[in-house]
Amino acid sequence: MRESTNKLDLDFVVFTEILFSKIYISNIDFLYRYRLYPQTLAKYEPIIKTKIATQKISANDLMQSITQSPTEYTLVANTIWSMVAHNLLKTDLHKEKLTMNSIVELNYEHR
Repeated sequence: MRESTNKLDLDFVVFTEILFSKIYISNIDFLYRYRLYPQTLAKYEPIIKTKIATQKISANDLMQSITQSPTEYTLVANTIWSMVAHNLLKTDLHKEKLTMNSIVELNYEHR
């Protein structure tokens, strides 16, 4: 496969548990759906950046610091995971499966 992709000048990588842990692959799979997440939820992005400015915080605590409305929980959570998927926030993708208890922080390398 590598030979074929090189011949066709394609940038293609196969992710398997041989190269990456199952946890990492599961987390990448989870985040992939947020790569195309609608930008209509961008209203939460500046709020999240302000709330998380200099600290590490669980996604759940971050969400609860932004809203107490159960109807908005999903919108805020989706924005958090979208920001992780777009490298605006970072978390450890290797250690454990992503949950709302996962610790997130601003990714200062992606400015």
